[in-house]
Amino acid sequence: MPDLLALLPLLAPSPDAPRGLDPEDVSPGVEGFLATGAVVAVVVLLILSMVRRLRRLRHRAEVEVQAQADAAPRAGAPQAPSADRPGPTGEHADQPDRAGERHLE
Repeated sequence: MPDLLALLPLLAPSPDAPRGLDPEDVSPGVEGFLATGAVVAVVVLLILSMVRRLRRLRHRAEVEVQAQADAAPRAGAPQAPSADRPGPTGEHADQPDRAGERHLE
């Protein structure tokens, strides 16, 4: 902390610095306001687009899982493991399969 106090005099304005700056010279003005507004509008549009795409992606995944679940019994695909047909074992037994379901022993 004493080191920071030693630097305090260096932060003081120099005596030959210009005094009394005109507020118009240091203001962003209308151009700065419009540029900031444009950036905000672009970010809002990008966020809306991303949300729409994520919803569409989630919906497509749900439809695909439902289609796979509907097609599995008709195609003669194996059902859930039973006593005479056990499910997978080993280190990958608890990982989801293609339909997103977990195998239980």
